[in-house]
Amino acid sequence: MGQSIRRDAASPEVNSLDSIPLKQAKATLRVNPSQSPLRALIGESIRAVSSQKAAALDMAIDPGQLTRQLQSGHLTIERLEALGPQFCARLGERLVQEFGPLTDPKDAARKSLESIEDSVRLIRQFVEQA
Repeated sequence: MGQSIRRDAASPEVNSLDSIPLKQAKATLRVNPSQSPLRALIGESIRAVSSQKAAALDMAIDPGQLTRQLQSGHLTIERLEALGPQFCARLGERLVQEFGPLTDPKDAARKSLESIEDSVRLIRQFVEQA
């Protein structure tokens, strides 16, 4: 009942690894620019108020690190605040342009009330017709 392993002539036995050529393994780092509109607006706002190199100096980081963090989205609010009020104002303007102004709470309540009043009118019409 003993089973034997058949050796195929096409695959010779290797007793040593010395004859196998070694290749250096490389880790590839591929950084794809983000498609996030917020990241794009931040980068655009930085370039609108200063150079990227000057912004990196204000943030106390390397310009290359600023580029990588813009792409990855890992910029901290603390670093963005270091760019000052001119940057913050520019970013605010661009956010409103891109995403639209926020609705005033009173305006939203007024629109909701108008919608409710429209619904009540429709219900009255149905009741009067019945």
